[in-house]
Amino acid sequence: MELPVQAWEPAQIAERLPFLDLSSVGWALFTPTGGVLFADRILRDLARHLNERGVALHANTRVSEIDPARASIRTADGRSDAADAVVVAAGPWAPKLIPSLRGRVTPSRQVLAYVEPPADHLTVWRSAPAVIDQLEAARGGFYAVPPVDGTGLKVGDHGFSLRGDPDREREATAEDADAVLAGVRTRLKDFGRYRLALAKTCFYSIAKGERFIVEPQERAWLLAGFSGYGFKFGAVMGEALAETLSGRRAPGAVTAWAAGCA
Repeated sequence: MELPVQAWEPAQIAERLPFLDLSSVGWALFTPTGGVLFADRILRDLARHLNERGVALHANTRVSEIDPARASIRTADGRSDAADAVVVAAGPWAPKLIPSLRGRVTPSRQVLAYVEPPADHLTVWRSAPAVIDQLEAARGGFYAVPPVDGTGLKVGDHGFSLRGDPDREREATAEDADAVLAGVRTRLKDFGRYRLALAKTCFYSIAKGERFIVEPQERAWLLAGFSGYGFKFGAVMGEALAETLSGRRAPGAVTAWAAGCA
């Protein structure tokens, strides 16, 4: 699938992103069809959609064991369930549930910050595209998601920590927040006028080369290693897996395609 892309010269970058100091950037790529995903709203709508169609959802239910050979799961409260197939899309918890993923998928604790821009920058920020600066690739890349439809301005560093336990270290510390702000300080003009509103953590699951893992293991399918992109690609991955489970796509084909090797 081809996507429209515009190449911006320095003058266009300065005009469209006047709140950023990108004087060292020689060019940028802009995708006009891109946008912001409202993850919490999408999940609420999805839960409502599934409930209306008779799907049983078990919120806040911890899975303690998965048996790929039997396509069964056991929950922490002792309940067991079995099916024709089990799909394991457990993010950073996947290696705990599926031993074969240990060493292939690494949990990575990430910290992000919501900041309040100066009032005279707010209008421009609200009409800005999301930004990722890969000139800082050695660190991971500064990124900013603009404030739209009531959300805050989110900034962070895509660099992977490759550490942390998703069952622990869930709260961001003051030191975490300071580290995020230090990483964006050189990119935000008038940085001293920005105010930290909130710092949060999330956990990525990282596979070698950031290759997505979508592969069978006996009567289970494993989805892992989506780093920070899982939500963006979740719908298309789910559709491809549904086609595979229904026999419309070969298992090997979907595995190679998801890893970017097809």
